[in-house]
Amino acid sequence: GALRACMDQRAVFKAAGWKDEEAKALLAAARRHAQDASLQEALRLAREGLTMCQEAKDQHGEAAAWLTICDLHANFGFDYSDAMSAAAHARRLSKALGDALGEARALKATAEVLVAQGATEQAAVVRAKEALEVCLQVGDRQGEAFGLQAIADVFQVLVREDTDSGLAPRPAILEEALNFTLLAAAAHGELRDAKSQAT
Repeated sequence: GALRACMDQRAVFKAAGWKDEEAKALLAAARRHAQDASLQEALRLAREGLTMCQEAKDQHGEAAAWLTICDLHANFGFDYSDAMSAAAHARRLSKALGDALGEARALKATAEVLVAQGATEQAAVVRAKEALEVCLQVGDRQGEAFGLQAIADVFQVLVREDTDSGLAPRPAILEEALNFTLLAAAAHGELRDAKSQAT
């Protein structure tokens, strides 16, 4: 299956000495293990990919590895402290590289961890809005759409938490969820339109 394909790719890249591609294959295998409920193995592979990126001085790959580690911890309830630390590493690297979208992804991951650990909704929303601001500052349209989606995602989770608890969604939270969901959809639509006109 998909996991076997990732590991086969890794073997090919390892034999060729392509450390950066081998690291990417390891990260893909880590995500696949997580989907297959082999979470400890997923973390082991992600950390191995991180080490390879660090040894190869591949800072973009290192940032991606840190985000993978953050996602594994946050989405599968391992350790929120490790998730926050991994997101912080990814943000620092992305910021140093001038990668606005990478920094926005790290901020979005931070917001998701804050929601997952039950932090105040304000803290999560602030981080998601920071993701948007980073992309707006550099004029990155794809990043702007991503930032809007990050904010929408936080509000959508807050609405879901209310409804999962048998409560009606708080009106202010529901309004923000609707607002940012529509803004994100419009931004993604503009990107698709621009892409189709370019082809």
